[in-house]
Amino acid sequence: MSILNKYRRWRHSRGFGIHSPFAYRIVKEALYPQRGYQYYAELTPALSDPMDAMAYRLKVLLRSLGYGVEILRYDREIPCRVAPHKALLLIRPTLKKRGEMIKKLETSGKGLVIEGRKYLLIVSRDEMAFTYYDLL
Repeated sequence: MSILNKYRRWRHSRGFGIHSPFAYRIVKEALYPQRGYQYYAELTPALSDPMDAMAYRLKVLLRSLGYGVEILRYDREIPCRVAPHKALLLIRPTLKKRGEMIKKLETSGKGLVIEGRKYLLIVSRDEMAFTYYDLL
């Protein structure tokens, strides 16, 4: 990975360069929230894994926006498409599965894809053109 790509990923992880208000809110409130404050539910031992805490914040945020959230770990059966107003969070998917899902969404032309090192977030949104962000 080149230095330029690392810099872009770092910028997007902090919210810089993300033009969609919807995507910006997901990045700043669920994926990479400000440090120093935790929800009370995140303090429970069940959410001690950072990926579980991120999934919990994402569920809370997207449900408040009227989206259903499905969380899949590793390489379970991944649906061929995501239903409208649904979000799919893949935790630690293989590179092959990531590529398959991104191609499917690119062909449909609608929705948001946020790819991190350990996760892939796909939000099906009819009123949004296909948007892709690569984060740390």
